[in-house]
Amino acid sequence: MKELIEKLKNKNYVRAFGLMKPEEQECYQKVGKINCVYFSGFHQDWAIPASDEEFSYGTTFAIKPSYQPEPETRDFEITPNADTWLGSQTPTGNWVRLYKIPSMPNFAGFWFGKAYLHEEDVAPNLRLKNPVIARFRV
Repeated sequence: MKELIEKLKNKNYVRAFGLMKPEEQECYQKVGKINCVYFSGFHQDWAIPASDEEFSYGTTFAIKPSYQPEPETRDFEITPNADTWLGSQTPTGNWVRLYKIPSMPNFAGFWFGKAYLHEEDVAPNLRLKNPVIARFRV
């Protein structure tokens, strides 16, 4: 995906959205129109889209040169084990106690839905039976 993003940043490579390969169109959809520029025939230059609506098939888009994709992550739900200790499976495949998780390599934080949780907010959310995940960068 990273290679394709770099390719679609090249303004000499891109052409009308409708003429791009399906995997290229899909990449644009994942990146989002807000992270792109389009060629404006009126100004004869590249411009920023006015909205994040759907891509129009007749317009030429390029991904903004400054765009960096979010790193890939893997999520693990915080659960009790047989001894009732809270913790989580981890990328290593081992179950680890909750207090050790933040010091693990590639740890990216605790999350509840799409919201980042500070460490002190993990226990209150678990008491409320809210699903909390430990997120790791891949």
